[in-house]
Amino acid sequence: MVVVLGVLGAIAGIAIAVAPPDSRGSVARLALVVGGVIVAWWLLRRSAAVTASSPERFDAGLRQPEAARSEIPSLRAVQNTLALTTASAIGSERRMKPLLRELAAWKLMRNRGIDLDASPIAARVVLGEPLWASLQGTDAPIEHGAPGIPLGVIQASLEQLEQI
Repeated sequence: MVVVLGVLGAIAGIAIAVAPPDSRGSVARLALVVGGVIVAWWLLRRSAAVTASSPERFDAGLRQPEAARSEIPSLRAVQNTLALTTASAIGSERRMKPLLRELAAWKLMRNRGIDLDASPIAARVVLGEPLWASLQGTDAPIEHGAPGIPLGVIQASLEQLEQI
């Protein structure tokens, strides 16, 4: 390709040199157009093998096994919830506390037969004060920029939930 363009450049240079002075601009433009056509033809010829499709190539693509996913689909949501919870009080009030409350209600009902909403006193006794406090929402407005729940508190709450 480089050789072809080099030869074309040499021919164009000679053609421009021998052309009458008033038509040298036209000869130069013609040489550029011919060079562009050659480069475009070369690029299209090179990309034809990549873009060519056949039923055999399509079927071969379907037969290839699908790559295994590298992460659990809902793990990203859990990571985001933890990041929001530890970063701000808004994240802990709006994301983590409802999630912990839902988990606690499920564990209490499944393991102890206690309905968290119907009998909160019995639930409070089973859960214990630290976990009960972390499940309760606040009626006070959340201060913008207030810190979230530390990761150690979340871990302790989850460990306490596992024991129910």
